[in-house]
Amino acid sequence: MPEISFKVSSRTMRMIGRQNVSSQFVAINELVKNAYDADSPNVTIDFTEGTLNGRGQIIISDSGSGMDLETIVNKWLTIGTDNKEREPMSPNGRVRTGAKGIGRFALDRLGEVSTIETFYDPDSSGIQLSIDWRKYNDSTEGFEGIKHSYEYIDNHLKITGTKIIIDNLRDTWNQEDMQELYEDLSFLIPPLQPEHMQFDMEITSGDFPEINGKIEPATHDNAEILLESTVSQSGEITHELHHKSGLSVTSVLQWRNLFDPPLLFDIGPSCGTAKVSLRIFIGPEGRKLSTVNVRDTAFRKYLKSFRGIRIYRDGFLVKPYGLKNNDWLGLAPRKIRQNQGVIQAGLGDYRLSNHQIIGKVDISRLYNPLLEDRTNREGLIDNNAFKDLRKYLMECIGFVEMQRQIIEASKIDSEEEDNPRDVIEKAKKRSRKTKNHTTSNSKTTKANDNGTDKPKSDVDPSTSESSDPLKDTQSFPTGNSNADNNNIEDASELNSQLDKVIEASERLINENDMLRTLSTIGISAVTLSHELKADILNLNIARKIIIMEISKTNFEVDMLNKQTDSIYHSVGRMSAWTELILRRTQVSRRKMANDFISNTINDIMQNFINSSAGQNITINYQEIGEARKIKFRPIDLESLIVNLLSNAIKSLKKSSNQPKFINIIVDYSTDVIIRVEDSGLGIRRYGNLLNSEEMKTIFLPLTSYSEEDGTGMGLSIVKSICDDNKWSIEAVAENEYSGATFITTIREIE
Repeated sequence: MPEISFKVSSRTMRMIGRQNVSSQFVAINELVKNAYDADSPNVTIDFTEGTLNGRGQIIISDSGSGMDLETIVNKWLTIGTDNKEREPMSPNGRVRTGAKGIGRFALDRLGEVSTIETFYDPDSSGIQLSIDWRKYNDSTEGFEGIKHSYEYIDNHLKITGTKIIIDNLRDTWNQEDMQELYEDLSFLIPPLQPEHMQFDMEITSGDFPEINGKIEPATHDNAEILLESTVSQSGEITHELHHKSGLSVTSVLQWRNLFDPPLLFDIGPSCGTAKVSLRIFIGPEGRKLSTVNVRDTAFRKYLKSFRGIRIYRDGFLVKPYGLKNNDWLGLAPRKIRQNQGVIQAGLGDYRLSNHQIIGKVDISRLYNPLLEDRTNREGLIDNNAFKDLRKYLMECIGFVEMQRQIIEASKIDSEEEDNPRDVIEKAKKRSRKTKNHTTSNSKTTKANDNGTDKPKSDVDPSTSESSDPLKDTQSFPTGNSNADNNNIEDASELNSQLDKVIEASERLINENDMLRTLSTIGISAVTLSHELKADILNLNIARKIIIMEISKTNFEVDMLNKQTDSIYHSVGRMSAWTELILRRTQVSRRKMANDFISNTINDIMQNFINSSAGQNITINYQEIGEARKIKFRPIDLESLIVNLLSNAIKSLKKSSNQPKFINIIVDYSTDVIIRVEDSGLGIRRYGNLLNSEEMKTIFLPLTSYSEEDGTGMGLSIVKSICDDNKWSIEAVAENEYSGATFITTIREIE
């Protein structure tokens, strides 16, 4: 049977060259990669004068291994070679970046004529190869029928390496193009590259000399947070986070635990091993940036140019990930959906945006074979391996977000802020001073109007100790009765407005107190809900039994006595619960008192003991040192103790530890310290005790580690009470009884 074969037209060169390489910038990148694959420590891209008009030359030079004639014929001039797949490592240990064997056709994309001068041996001649790409425009000529001339040239400098000279340029290169190329090349080599991959690039331009020089990757020294993370083939993920404050956090977890529910077996991601480096910049768009002056134009430009997360394979950028307007992880819309601040958001709900992150993902052809190129070399195929890479990256970002919340929460603990009530009292004093000053000057002005002498101040204003701005600015009288009267009227109006602001502020503070109290009542109601349900059920059962008994001719007195006792105890517990609620809402409880705190604590203890009878929980009270009266608002101490007792009782109900008890210890030795400890489960998440960093989050609003999905408000209320009164509180995840301990230090008011 006769046979026939395909023929390849010379026009194929245009398809795999000019038409396959998407832009002149991609073409330059491909040629720079060739220099890297040749083990060159550097590459120079020189745009001679005239490239602005398309008349100059582009000269790309490296000092790599160069090529001999055999290499040129059997590899460089052979389309689609697989030598880089068969020999993925260069002699110096670099992972070669090319794979499809078509990178040299980037030359056709850049210009019509190319000259390659290459030196393989410093002691031997080099080879000069000339290629006129216009020859491939003739569709009648067979592909392999087109020939290119070469000759041997002297190597008088005794060098190795390759120089490519491109003439008859297909593009003009203006200043904007040069700037874009510079940025492209600066992204090509990632920051923090290892020494074995050190690769310097330099660019020169005859038309734009201001751009000449070494291409530097951006520095990340000003980041607030640095994350280094790796995922192994077996699925072990290791996070190492460093904060600018010096804090470091390390976390290790398994890939299977990223799924809900977790996978049954320890397996790794299909993408293979990967390394992630993230730099987090907070506040680049005008918000507070702690380590950098946000008015610094250069830094703003840096953030704008380099933000995003890029992928580097064997040290080279994989486009278009993380480049301008390429939010490939969808971080911006994710931030819009949950746009709460780092403190306002519930733990795990805070989101970073794309413009706050500069990062890179390191992959390799050797270890990530399933992360495959698209045919146009622009991006990776969206297969399962790529999806796993995305999942791993989102885990890294989520870890940073969580840790930033923890860090910011710990910073709040150390910041002293004025008590809102203190601010109101200061405003009241200021208002009273101003009113008295205004009234005094009003009388003086009237006296002056009646012809009396003006008072003479015996105090030199320049030496006055007063720093009250209201007092300093209202220097009555002026000697002009009309002006004096107008000033007094203005001051009176200001005082009136200030009174309204004070009144509104006090009302808001009182409303906040009431809401906090109601929240506390709700939390304790949840804690005692089972007891209340049981008491209601007991009452219904007792009622039915009594009705049944008294309907009999010969009813049993003992049975009636037993049921009335049951009713008595149930009503007693419900009465104690009612007392607990009613006393918390009394207005008098919101006023400052000078009392023994034991009176308040014992009152609450008795209510809880009566309300939780039958739970086999003992509540003990102990004082150390000589008790003394202190000033405090009962509602604050009550809410604090109620919330801590509610937490302890919830933990004890779930615990099998025996005996079940709660200790409340008040120590008067120095400061007044209240210690609440229990023999429950301790502070845990998924059965594991919280570490020191996680413990910093337990006082955040809407944060709950309860497996029963608690409200996440109890400890937040406790923390806000302490902050308002300038008290302090700390927690211990596990004490000597296996339970939790909370230690509150009361700041005594002078």
